[in-house]
Amino acid sequence: NPIARIKTFDQDNKVNRVINTTFAEWKIIPGLRYKVNLGVDYIQNNGFSFTPSYNRGRSSNPTAVYSQYQNVRTDYLIENTLTYEKKFGQMHDLTLLVGQSGQEWTYRWLSGNASDFVSNELRNLQDGVFRNASGSQVTQSIASYFARANYKWLNKYILTGTIRRGGSSNFGPNNKIGAFPSASLAWK
Repeated sequence: NPIARIKTFDQDNKVNRVINTTFAEWKIIPGLRYKVNLGVDYIQNNGFSFTPSYNRGRSSNPTAVYSQYQNVRTDYLIENTLTYEKKFGQMHDLTLLVGQSGQEWTYRWLSGNASDFVSNELRNLQDGVFRNASGSQVTQSIASYFARANYKWLNKYILTGTIRRGGSSNFGPNNKIGAFPSASLAWK
């Protein structure tokens, strides 16, 4: 009976999230500017589920079970860049960029459940027979330095070179830092 099931089981899940990104940019001298970018993403997820004890003839559940959980994820970002732009006459455009980037993610979760409540009105873990609890925290991070050069000729041909040197907590123990070059040629 779907209606009885909806009325019998109780559950709730609440999610709170805050996302913020802000930046500031300064023109140091003509053609040279500095930019800082800061960001945070915070998510908190709380919830519970309760299955009461009941007896409805063919359908019964002799043991009430209550579960509760909380997850929290926090992401931080900081980026700093310095950009230089220069035109040389009508034929040449040059853009140089150097920067630094760092990011960290932390994820924490905790959950527990209990059963054998003396009453279906009791809905706290400590009111039943404690069954189990588990939790964990994981933190991951990356940090890198990068540079890019863009050269345009006649505003038609574009040559780009990029290098990124970065490290990650996810890289293997013998390869915590890597260099990632790239180059491209385009025309419009």
